Amino acid sequence: MTKVLMSWVGRTDLRVAGSGRTGPITSVLEDREFDAVLLMFSGYSDDECSDYKNTLKERYPADIHSLECNLDNPTDYVAIHKSVVDAMAYIAKTFGDGCELSVHVSSGTPQMHVIWV
Repeated sequence: MTKVLMSWVGRTDLRVAGSGRTGPITSVLEDREFDAVLLMFSGYSDDECSDYKNTLKERYPADIHSLECNLDNPTDYVAIHKSVVDAMAYIAKTFGDGCELSVHVSSGTPQMHVIWV
């Protein structure tokens, strides 16, 4: 069974790119093994996202996937919900219905946390 970690990426996560420090997502990857990671980005530059993905690829054996969610407002429940539904569809298509999914709720806005729950 494929183990997948899914998480929004926050500013604190991006700050650790290339620094060797541990952030919210990397702390989970330090503690548990995953076959794949799905990162959900919104509002960050392509360079920031690319640097972070490269950092994870260098440090962890998991396949790193990403989705740009293009939220106009990171507190808009409807838009956040749509992004999560789209991400879940991506996971089902890419890894199958039988994957073991873990959702990391530390990164993101409080509204994003509510949608996970």
